[in-house]
Amino acid sequence: MLFKLQREKNYLSKMSDEIGNFICFIMENPLKAIPAGTYQIGILYSERFKRYNPHILNVPKRTYIEIHTANRPDQLEGCLAPGMTLSGPGIGKSIDAYDLVVSKIDNYIFSYPMAQTGPINIEISDAL
Repeated sequence: MLFKLQREKNYLSKMSDEIGNFICFIMENPLKAIPAGTYQIGILYSERFKRYNPHILNVPKRTYIEIHTANRPDQLEGCLAPGMTLSGPGIGKSIDAYDLVVSKIDNYIFSYPMAQTGPINIEISDAL
């Protein structure tokens, strides 16, 4: 499974699936943006949120990079926040978008026997 993020501005991206279908917007803190590249996603326990969240793994010199809800870039310390709408300098309907992303991950993991499920990756590309 592959999620693709194409940055359009220094803190906003469009997330799509591996064949280009739009899923949601993704917001980052522009001062702590994840470097362009391909990373694996793992589902790990979040001490901050006291639940399991998707985590972006193996980001150089960074740990605990999560996908979680937020509405403004200043609410992020280096994580990614999904949103269904754009709202001023941020995003809206973050909970709906988070639920959609998590459901896609869950469907992938639980639709196939574990031996047949490959990694879940996220490919981040900077604006052209």
